[in-house]
Amino acid sequence: MGEYGLLCITIPEELGGGGQVELVALMEAPAEAGLVLPMLLLIGFAREPFIRHGTPDQMERFVKPTISGAQNLCFAITETDVGTNSFAMSSLATSDGDGYRLTGRNVFISGAADADRMLVVACNRKSGEVERRTEGMSLFEVNADAPGVELQPLNIDVGWSERQYLVFFDDVELGADRLIGNPGQGLAGMFEALNSERLLVTAMSVGLGTYALKKAVAYANERKPFGVPIGRYQALQHRLAEAKAEPAAARLMMIQAAATP
Repeated sequence: MGEYGLLCITIPEELGGGGQVELVALMEAPAEAGLVLPMLLLIGFAREPFIRHGTPDQMERFVKPTISGAQNLCFAITETDVGTNSFAMSSLATSDGDGYRLTGRNVFISGAADADRMLVVACNRKSGEVERRTEGMSLFEVNADAPGVELQPLNIDVGWSERQYLVFFDDVELGADRLIGNPGQGLAGMFEALNSERLLVTAMSVGLGTYALKKAVAYANERKPFGVPIGRYQALQHRLAEAKAEPAAARLMMIQAAATP
């Protein structure tokens, strides 16, 4: 995909990229052939905060290598105690001179060992120190092999090659240039990434649904226990029609959402 320039999708057009509609189409196409590409999913939505809030230098260093496929990117947000309730997260990036020190742990982080960089959501102020729970959240770029980062594979099989990991951050030193956007103002960037993730998971699911339906139709036309294909039976036709209509409706909603600025 990198060789053919497909990984530049969602990069600003002036850098040769496209938009969300193109990205969900790219995600859906291989899934429709039965191929799941989690790293494409991860790169696709983890880049959003960099693109929307990153500096030109961050775009050059952290985003540009993903266009060619030279580097991969994953997203670390889910915590062991609070799950996806990020307002109660405990991962903390405390100020240290001109930079930060990150301490915390995340769980169910897909592709962590396959990624060169992580987009990490952490607090730079504890929840009790902010007036509103939407404050104090920040986004950081963290090298996957940085000192203090430890990966522990989880014994979970989700049906794709990328594993799930428990990720520990033990006093990881981060330069000021690793902060994406403004300190304590990372909530919008977090949701921009998560909203893109929802679209891409939908694209993958719709594609896989189409793949499964094609196999079901082929089987219904081949199996003849009583001399005629079972696809001739109306009760089976109704179920196949429903299996066609629901992903089609989901696809229309997906494209509409992706096309909305």
